[in-house]
Amino acid sequence: MPPVPTRPRSALCAAALLALLSACASDDGAGWVKGGVTPSQRAADSSACKREADEHALRRTHQPDRLDLGGRDALGADPMAQVDRSEARDAFRRYYTACMQARGYTRQGR
Repeated sequence: MPPVPTRPRSALCAAALLALLSACASDDGAGWVKGGVTPSQRAADSSACKREADEHALRRTHQPDRLDLGGRDALGADPMAQVDRSEARDAFRRYYTACMQARGYTRQGR
């Protein structure tokens, strides 16, 4: 019978996932345009959308039954953890894009 995931492992995985999502969100919204908006307002909107997207992606991909790392670190070779990270990146990007569009921004150059 596989070991039951412990809270420290769950917290470690959640922290690793959030760090990964933050890496996906490194820009200040510079690729988004909206008439009459200052760069600081665009950055604030982008930051708010990133926070929401982080939370959304973590909720969609957090599956405690798959958090047992079997002795490997959070960035190890567990194929299901790799799937979780990929799904989290995709969920983040979709939500972030939808959030910025809902605020009236369009993607520049696309």
